[in-house]
Amino acid sequence: MRIHGLHKNMHRLYAYARTQDCLDVYRKRYEDGVRRWEKLKAENVCDSTCQDICGMSRATYYRHKKILKDLNKGMVPPSKKPRNLNKPHWGEA
Repeated sequence: MRIHGLHKNMHRLYAYARTQDCLDVYRKRYEDGVRRWEKLKAENVCDSTCQDICGMSRATYYRHKKILKDLNKGMVPPSKKPRNLNKPHWGEA
């Protein structure tokens, strides 16, 4: 039965659109640095100079490049939040 005239799969469409917006945000964050680095490397600039100009290390460049590759496959990068959070133990004593 339809409620309020919406199709039963409308929530799936919303979730898909929200995921694509999230991927676009991540893509914008990482694309600029990777693009600058690759442009410098195309001009035969050494890695240490690329690090100084782009403001990121070589390891960060490769990490961002991998994240962009995963984003193109539709995978969201892993969260940086710790898996286990310690709860405060105030007032116990």
